[in-house]
Amino acid sequence: MYARSENGRVYHIIPRGQQFTLCGLRISRLVVTGRKHERAHFGPEKPADQPLCKHCERMDRKEGKNE
Repeated sequence: MYARSENGRVYHIIPRGQQFTLCGLRISRLVVTGRKHERAHFGPEKPADQPLCKHCERMDRKEGKNE
């Protein structure tokens, strides 16, 4: 599964059944950015209009080598 915020620059990978993204961010339906709150979006498909978080990408490659 994948997650991104409304105004986020990147999207993140959420491993199945986990409460954290692959890079370690805690999953919440609301994203707090300063005093503003925005909704997080979750989906089974990669967002085509945003790049993958570099940390998630690195962890995904690392896990792939261990299999």
